Amino acid sequence: MLSGAENLSPPNEIETDIISESRRLSGYRLACQTRLTAAGDASVIGLAEQMRRQAVQLMTLQRGAESTDNLTGLIKDCAGFAFDFVGSLTDIAQSVLPQLIDAPPSVSGMYSYMRDGQRMIERVLTKPFSTGKK
Repeated sequence: MLSGAENLSPPNEIETDIISESRRLSGYRLACQTRLTAAGDASVIGLAEQMRRQAVQLMTLQRGAESTDNLTGLIKDCAGFAFDFVGSLTDIAQSVLPQLIDAPPSVSGMYSYMRDGQRMIERVLTKPFSTGKK
């Protein structure tokens, strides 16, 4: 969360189950569980985009304190995400498994998902990196 957290709904039970307290206190939220509840702006950055920017800055060989901060931040974000994911696997499984049993994915749907993932990876690998700064 970059700004405008005061305009958002408070974290719900799903968020408190999935995101560690320290990461919630640092402003991490689940976009799919967050609603605007007041008039005003909210500026956010997704974890994947934040980590992409950190990695790009490291790969462009920027040196100095900022580079060290980016490496530390990237490691912290990766570890935090992994910790939250592993910690929430039982909650996720209890929610997802019944849905998969009721409505199993189709072969064509899985193929489309994998094809889209392949296209995304190809785009990332073939396009010049950008830090998102102007």
